[in-house]
Amino acid sequence: MKILILSKKDLFALNMVRCLSDQKVECHIFGQGRMWMTALSKHCAGYVDCDFGTLQAPNDAVIDKINDYCLKEKISIVVAGDYDTNYIFSMIKRRLASEVLAFPSPRSETLETLNNKWKFAQLLESLKLPYPRTVLVENLAQLSAVDMEFPRFVKPFRSEGGDFLKYIKHNEKDYLASGQLSSNFPLLVQESIPGKDVDLSVLAHQGKIVAWTMQKWIDPDTLQFFTSKELLDLGKRIVAATNYDGVAHFDLRVDERDSSMKFIECNPRFWNSLRASKRNGVNFIALGLRLAQGKEIPEENISKNIQYLLPGRVFSQLKRGKISILKSMPQATKEDIKQIILDPLSFVCSLITRTF
Repeated sequence: MKILILSKKDLFALNMVRCLSDQKVECHIFGQGRMWMTALSKHCAGYVDCDFGTLQAPNDAVIDKINDYCLKEKISIVVAGDYDTNYIFSMIKRRLASEVLAFPSPRSETLETLNNKWKFAQLLESLKLPYPRTVLVENLAQLSAVDMEFPRFVKPFRSEGGDFLKYIKHNEKDYLASGQLSSNFPLLVQESIPGKDVDLSVLAHQGKIVAWTMQKWIDPDTLQFFTSKELLDLGKRIVAATNYDGVAHFDLRVDERDSSMKFIECNPRFWNSLRASKRNGVNFIALGLRLAQGKEIPEENISKNIQYLLPGRVFSQLKRGKISILKSMPQATKEDIKQIILDPLSFVCSLITRTF
C-alpha cells in the first residue's frame, strides 16, 4: 500500500513514516520547505515541497496537485499530520480522486473548536467537564484587571508546543512593560493547577474511541504509560459530543489538592510522542489506515504500560560522556534509538537540529 502524508512539520512527518517502517506501507510526503529529516529518511519514498497556503487562504490548487500525484504514484490513502494540513485537508478531502481514500479526520468546525483554547474551554463548560478557571482578555486593561491568584498562565487562543505561553509567577508588570503581550490579543488567562501532567491520546471513529493510550511525565524526559477508566470516560464524553473522527491528543493536569483530572487543552492532530505510543503497543497511524479502508478495530486497550525515555535525553547525556545512561535505558527507547541510527541521513539532520 502507498500513502501520501501532508505535513508542514518535519518531525511530525518523520514520526509518522517511522511508525509505519515495519508495515507494508510506502510513504510519500507533501511537505512545506526544507524538511530534510523526513525527505532524507530511507523510509520516505518521495518528497514534494508543496505550498498549502494558510488556514485563512488555503491554496485551492493543492487538491489538483494531490490528485495528480496520487494517480501517478498509485497512492491509496492520504493522511494529514499537523494541525494546519489537517484543517486544510478537512475542507478538500471530498475532492480527492475516486480511487483515493481519506484518513479519518473531523470537520473543520470541530477542529477549530478543539484547537482554539477558548472554544475548547467553552465546550468543557457546556459538558460540565473539569478544567482550570479560564478568563478571556481582549486588551491590556482587562489583563491587568483579572481577579485570579498567582501563579497563572497567559496564552493565545492557538499555539503548539508552548509557543508564546507565559507562566506568570507574581504579576504581569514586567511583560506589560516590555510589550511582550501587547501584540497577541485576545489572550486567555488560566489558573495554574498544582500537580502532574497526564495525556490521553485517541483514535476515534464516528464519535467513538477505538484506540487509546495514556501517559504521565515522571520527569521532563521520561514517560510512564498507564491505564485509567476515569480518564478514558472523560475522553469519551468529548469525542461523543463532537462526533469526532481521527486522532487527537488531550493534555490534562492531575490536581494534587483533590486528585481530580482537569483538561488543559486538546491537539486535534498527531503528537510528538507518537513513536512512544507505538512502542507501548498502539500504532495510531496504522490503525487509522485500517479505518480508512473500512476495516473495523475492536474497542480495547492494548497498552503495555511501558516506561519511555526521550531519545534526545539519551543523546544529550552521551554527548557529555555519561555512558551510564545506556544501562538504565528502557527497552522501548533502545528500539527507537536503533531505528534512528539506522536511518543515517535523517539521523545526521537530527543531530544538526537537535530534534529526535
